[in-house]
Amino acid sequence: MPEIYADDLAAGVYLEEDLGDTTLFETAAEARGSAGEIPWWCHGLRAAVRLLARMQIEAGQGLDYGLCYPHGAFDRRSMRWDLNYFKYYFLKLAHVPFHEQRLENDFDALCDFLLQAPADFFLYRDFQSRNILVREGQPWFIDYQAGGAGAAVRSCLPVARCEADLPFEFRDRLKEQYLDAAAALTSIDRNRFEEFYRGSRSSASCRRWGHTATGVL
Repeated sequence: MPEIYADDLAAGVYLEEDLGDTTLFETAAEARGSAGEIPWWCHGLRAAVRLLARMQIEAGQGLDYGLCYPHGAFDRRSMRWDLNYFKYYFLKLAHVPFHEQRLENDFDALCDFLLQAPADFFLYRDFQSRNILVREGQPWFIDYQAGGAGAAVRSCLPVARCEADLPFEFRDRLKEQYLDAAAALTSIDRNRFEEFYRGSRSSASCRRWGHTATGVL
């Protein structure tokens, strides 16, 4: 993450490291013009998921989550915001027919399940290649101001429209590399992780579809 060289809290100013303006997404867009695999982007994502584990587990220890905005933790209310975003800004705007009460029941059941996941990690809610800057061949994270305490499983892989066409085999390899990096730092139950992973991706996809419908992504 960018280093803060100096700050004046009373004046509300700080001097921060400049990471440039080249994102991992832009390097991928350039590479897509060539045939075959895009090795740098793949390498960049692999490096990013390994660093993500460190950010969530190591950097997340000792943080004052009371300073996080808008919430210190990704709780039931935060989950419902994402799910309702999907309902009101995708389903309703696109006039997709659905049963209101059954959908709400499904939302409640999904939240109940996801709240069982260990949540003592730093949750980087918008982990995607547009928020990964590249400098001297290394990835750097930005745009984590909406982060807070939460389940690491929710953001272990990038979720954005720009990553939607990643092959499933490559996503599985990314997930395994993330788990290897996380297991080196803390105890990981891989079977349980996989269960929460599927539910978390469903919840995160609801937010992504809501953003897509409103033109955010």
